[in-house]
Amino acid sequence: MILLAEGIIAPAGIYLMILALSIGSAALVTTLLATQPAFALIISSLLSTRYWNVIGEPLTREALGLKSVSVMMVVSGAIVLTLA
Repeated sequence: MILLAEGIIAPAGIYLMILALSIGSAALVTTLLATQPAFALIISSLLSTRYWNVIGEPLTREALGLKSVSVMMVVSGAIVLTLA
């Protein structure tokens, strides 16, 4: 999984980011890239379910709430920095 992420997904993400910056506004691209933590939250939550516990991290209401607030803070901070 790590080899897949570092060998294929990361370079593809960098290429798509550069392509997006060359096509559109940097503010829009930055805002879209700020949503990465939201996808990380979704994927880590799916990998921490009771039936498919790949990460080995318990998925409790408190942990999910804390992670959700953290993601909202990161995304809103990036949006504020982009608009300022």
